[in-house]
Amino acid sequence: MAQIEAFGRPNRPSTPIKRIIEDCFAAEAEEEQIWKNQMNETQFREYQKFRGVRHHTRASAMADEHKKLTRSSMFSQPTDLFKMTQFKKVKSRVGAYHVQPVAKKPTASNIAPATVKV
Repeated sequence: MAQIEAFGRPNRPSTPIKRIIEDCFAAEAEEEQIWKNQMNETQFREYQKFRGVRHHTRASAMADEHKKLTRSSMFSQPTDLFKMTQFKKVKSRVGAYHVQPVAKKPTASNIAPATVKV
């Protein structure tokens, strides 16, 4: 018998009602999700294992070198701060270390007599 050829789009296959009623799709999805979770857990454990000392990347090596240079320069001799040429010969009016002078102890000569109003 010859097969009849039809025009247009083929019909959509029918919905597998028996599998829906038996809740097969949910069970399959649950099994698949459990399998994915187990695979993720094993990959995570493998990633967490200690594999020895890591070597520097170029960026981390440059950052480490920069830290060492800045630390060593902090403890070396202090250099003068930048000054414009017109202000290089001006003497400081504040002092070398910006220390405020120690206040004098009050004595009878520098305390004003209290006036009492009656």
